[in-house]
Amino acid sequence: MTHFHSFLFPRLQTEVPGLKLRPLRIFAMIEPIVDGDGGINCKTYYQFPNGLFCAVDAYAEPMRKGDTLDIYWGKDHKIFTRVLQDDEDGSNQPVFFFLPVTNILPGWVDEVYYVLTRAGSTSPDEPATPLRILVKLDLPGGKDDEPHLPGHAKLHIVQLPRDVIVNGVDAVWAAKGVPMVIPPYPNIAVRDVIQVQWGNAFLPPHTVSADEAAGTAPIEITAHQDDIVAGGDGNAQVVHYGIHDEVFNHSEKWSLRTPVKVMFGIRQLDEPIIQESVNGIIDLDKLNNRDVNVHVRASTSDFEVGDTVTMTWVGTPPTGAPLPNQQSQRVESFPSILMFQIPNVQVRAIAMGTADVSYVRYKKDDGSALPSRHELARVEGRIPAPVLSEAAGNTVSTDITSATVNIQYPGMTTDDIVDMAWLGTKANGIPYFYEARHIVSPEDVENHLVTLYVPGKHLRVLENGALNLFYRVSRDGPHWRGTHESGHQEINVLRFT
Repeated sequence: MTHFHSFLFPRLQTEVPGLKLRPLRIFAMIEPIVDGDGGINCKTYYQFPNGLFCAVDAYAEPMRKGDTLDIYWGKDHKIFTRVLQDDEDGSNQPVFFFLPVTNILPGWVDEVYYVLTRAGSTSPDEPATPLRILVKLDLPGGKDDEPHLPGHAKLHIVQLPRDVIVNGVDAVWAAKGVPMVIPPYPNIAVRDVIQVQWGNAFLPPHTVSADEAAGTAPIEITAHQDDIVAGGDGNAQVVHYGIHDEVFNHSEKWSLRTPVKVMFGIRQLDEPIIQESVNGIIDLDKLNNRDVNVHVRASTSDFEVGDTVTMTWVGTPPTGAPLPNQQSQRVESFPSILMFQIPNVQVRAIAMGTADVSYVRYKKDDGSALPSRHELARVEGRIPAPVLSEAAGNTVSTDITSATVNIQYPGMTTDDIVDMAWLGTKANGIPYFYEARHIVSPEDVENHLVTLYVPGKHLRVLENGALNLFYRVSRDGPHWRGTHESGHQEINVLRFT
C-alpha cells in the first residue's frame, strides 16, 4: 500500500496498525491539538466554496473505476460518497474531493473516517483509521457590534486597581507589579491565548485555564516592573489585549483600550530608530529583500567611548513564540550613531506581527545599566499570488506542452521552501491536485524569481474546468515561525483549437 506524501496536507502522527487504511487527509487542518488529532478553524472551514478539501491515500491495488469511498463524520454518520471515475481506473494515486460542510457542525467529533467498498464487491474493507477532530467556528469575543469604532466592543477594558486608575503607576506600583483582570468575554474557552500590550511592550502570552474559562477563577495577569519599564512613561499609556483560540481563530479586533498614567521615576534613554519604519509600519513590499536597520544615537552625556550598547529586537508573529535578536556594540567615538541590522528573513517571519526594539547602555567603568524607551513597528505585507505565464487574463489553453509558473515575493532568501499548489476542478466537478516543492537557490534570489514548470498533462486533465493556483513559503531554522500563504490566482481552463 502506498502513502500520500504531501507537502501541503498536515503530516498526521496517528499510528496505523497493520494494513488498516490510513486516515482521511484534510487540507490546512490544525494539528496536533490537545485531546484530538486536529482542529478545523473558520479559515479552513470557509476557505473553499465547495467545502473542506480532502484526500484519501492511494490504497492497496487494484484501484478501479466504481470503487466507492463513503465518508463518515461521526460513528455511522455518513455525509458524503466519492466514486472513482473512468480516468482514475488503475491510477493508484490519491483520491481528492471536497467534503461539503452542510453536515459538519461545530464541536468535537470522535470518529472521522471513510469506508472503501471495491467495485463489484458487496462487502466493504475494514474502515480507515478514525480521527478525533474539533470544529471551532466561534471567534474569541464573538462578533464586534461596533466595527466602525476602535477596539472590540465585547472585549472590555482590563480591570485595574482603583489607585492605579485614579493616580497612575508610580515607582512603588512598578516595583511590586500591577495586577490586571481580563473580564469574561463571549466564546471564552480553555487554551485561549491572551496577549496584553502595555504601552510599548507586550506581556508574555497567558493561556486560559479550565477554571478561568468556567468563570470560577478570574483571569489575572500582572504587568511586572520589567514590563512597565519597557512600556515607558506617559500620561496615557494604552493597555489592551488580543486573543486567539487553540485552533488559531483570532478575535476580530483587539480589546477596548485603557489609558494609564505611568510615572515611575526611572530615567530612560531615547528610543532607538527603526530606519525602515514609516509611521510605525514596516512594509515588506517596499523592504523587498533588504535587512532592517536599527539606529542608536550615542550623542548625550549618558554615553562615552568604551560604553557597551546592547540592542534587543523582539519580533512577535501573529501566532507562535516571539523571535528575539540581541546584538551588542562598543561605543568607539562620541557622538556617534550605532547601527544594528536585523536579517530580512527574521522580519519576514513576523509578517502581520510586531517588532519591539529597545537597548541598554552599560558604562565602561562600573557596568551600570540604563535602559531606553521602546520603539514598536507593525510588519505588513502579503505574499503576492503566482503568475501563470501562458494565461491570457483569467483563461489558459490546454494546448501547451508545459505551463510556466512565476513566483515572486518580498525578501526571497536562499533555502526558502516554496510549495506550489495546483488545485484544479475537472469538467465533471472532481478536484485535481498537483504540487511541487522548490528550495530557493542563490540564483533565484539574485533574479528575485522562482520559475516552476508544470507538465501540460496537468492542464489537459482540467479541460473545461478551472484552476486555483497558489503557494506557501516556509523555512527551517530558529528565525522562522509558521507558513505564509500567497494570494490565489483563479484561472479557467479551455481548449482553443
